[in-house]
Amino acid sequence: MEIFDGKNHYRGAYEKFVLGQMVELLNTGRHWGLLQHPLVAQGYTPEALRRADAAFLTTLRALVDQWIDSGINEDGTETPSSRYVRGLPRGYSESLFDILCGWLGRNMPKPLLSSDGRIGIIDQPPNHYGLEAETYAREQAIYYFKELLESPVPHRLGKCKNPKQICTGTRIQAKWVTQNRNEILKRMDAHGQTPVSIATNGHVVN
Repeated sequence: MEIFDGKNHYRGAYEKFVLGQMVELLNTGRHWGLLQHPLVAQGYTPEALRRADAAFLTTLRALVDQWIDSGINEDGTETPSSRYVRGLPRGYSESLFDILCGWLGRNMPKPLLSSDGRIGIIDQPPNHYGLEAETYAREQAIYYFKELLESPVPHRLGKCKNPKQICTGTRIQAKWVTQNRNEILKRMDAHGQTPVSIATNGHVVN
């Protein structure tokens, strides 16, 4: 059965794009939904839009933090490949599975009959119509988290505790890396350093 989601999956194009998009969203909160489109934004007060931006960023960061923390072992070491959505990491009151299950109930994919007679499934982001700005923002945050989990390597996303400094040659300030990434990696390789993680204002892609 075909899934219609409006994304370019040719040769994994969208899947490769997701991690970079997630890092950008986590660190800037920009371009997350239709409320940021000028025509749609006209229907909301500036204060409502500010609260929606804050709700989106807070919700997305909380979901990703819980996902990352689920891979932390009893001794404090981290095993990203062991992250999970069922169960509760220490300090959390609701599992990611329950959050996603609730979201799915509110945003159920719909069946579609295509022009050639085949039945497909429409998988689209939440619709903002009829929702308060903050509610829509939270729904969008969960949607993007779902997209992260559906990517080929969701465990590659991590956090850098001190992104303003170079940490043991493996984590580098993001703005510098973005512009000079290849040159930086060459220099690190020349000095025998392995760039395991590249930091981006608090979150990293391993």
